[in-house]
Amino acid sequence: MIFPELYKEYEKYLNDELRSYEQDSLLQPIAYIMHLPAKRIRAVLVLLGYNLVKPDIQSALPIAHAYELFHNFTLMHDDIMDEAATRRGQPSTHSKFGLNSAILSGDALMVIAFQYLQQNLDPAMSPKIWKHFNSLALEVCQGQQMDLDFEAKARVSKEEYIEMIRLKTAVFLGHALRAGVIKAGGADSLADSLYQYGESLGIAFQIQDDYLDLYGNATETGKQKGGDILRKKKSYPVSAFFAKASNQHIADFSNIYTSYTTDEAIVEAAINLFSYYDIAGETKSEVARLYSLATASLDACDLSPDKKDRLDVLKSWLQGRNK
Repeated sequence: MIFPELYKEYEKYLNDELRSYEQDSLLQPIAYIMHLPAKRIRAVLVLLGYNLVKPDIQSALPIAHAYELFHNFTLMHDDIMDEAATRRGQPSTHSKFGLNSAILSGDALMVIAFQYLQQNLDPAMSPKIWKHFNSLALEVCQGQQMDLDFEAKARVSKEEYIEMIRLKTAVFLGHALRAGVIKAGGADSLADSLYQYGESLGIAFQIQDDYLDLYGNATETGKQKGGDILRKKKSYPVSAFFAKASNQHIADFSNIYTSYTTDEAIVEAAINLFSYYDIAGETKSEVARLYSLATASLDACDLSPDKKDRLDVLKSWLQGRNK
């Protein structure tokens, strides 16, 4: 767990706010998805951004909650679009409550996020907060649409893939840090530098996730090895392979799904093809490059060394994970 003191503060606030939801059929699915095990990283990053400027985080809890609520709204509707039966090892919201209830509760969840965003908000900073939050909301939708569009494409370039994960995942981390700084009345320059820091970390995080999916230890990741390959997802390793591979190897990759009868054989065949072009090494190098960009953004921040060290803990935590 990263920043346990911030996590505990938010988790207590979350539980208090959700206490009455169980009695309302519209809000029950919201309570359900919000209570699923989670790192609360977006809420924690809002609190972290605030805490870098002001010591007391209590007044930032509603806006942190808004960002976490909005994240779970996207998950609820993503699961519907993906027809996903589970979320974090438990039945997805639409699997448990039905499709119509999940759609309606998802809509309500977005509105509730807006309500928390506005709580205790200084009128002078309200336009700035709403501007960046609305930008986030649209960018996440654009990223999801790109991901959907990729399903119909035979190939996706590395540049297209990185842009998709930037919009769908990475901008959320940057916006969360920036929102905390703005809420605390911090300088725009600091807010912008921390946004870039969070965005670079978010892209690196997702590409590292792609690497672990294919090359990680399944016992440690807790996921099926090569799950992205088996679902025919256009992950970073796949995009990097298509950028380098010969026509024959591209044809071989397309045929692995009909040439082999077991999941293990399909994944092993893909790994063997990728090894011709050192896709594992290229993917790791791209992750390292992005973490270096994050470091450069952190260096540009007008913060004391101890506060920079605290932010560096976030990078080290993400960079060192194996699951």
